[in-house]
Amino acid sequence: MNTSTTSLQKLRKAIEISEKIVALEQELQEVMGGIGGESLPASSVSTPARRGRPPKARQVQETNTTAAPVKAGKKTRRKRVISPEARAKMADAQRRRWAKAKR
Repeated sequence: MNTSTTSLQKLRKAIEISEKIVALEQELQEVMGGIGGESLPASSVSTPARRGRPPKARQVQETNTTAAPVKAGKKTRRKRVISPEARAKMADAQRRRWAKAKR
């Protein structure tokens, strides 16, 4: 009987806390709604800001708004080409590094 009484008390306490949270969220919306002219959605109140690197779409948008306008007559750089001899030297050097690491 004692365990059911304590679990019932815990349940009542949880309901009381959740009701307080709802009341505080409504009060926050009223306060914030008066400042900006429109109320905040409930999802923005309960979810924290996203952390980490922003999505690519946001990066592109921010880059376009802060970057200087590109001139139409500006030439673009050509892609560099590596000769077959240079490519072979680089591959040989990398093979040597791999062989040294295996030892």
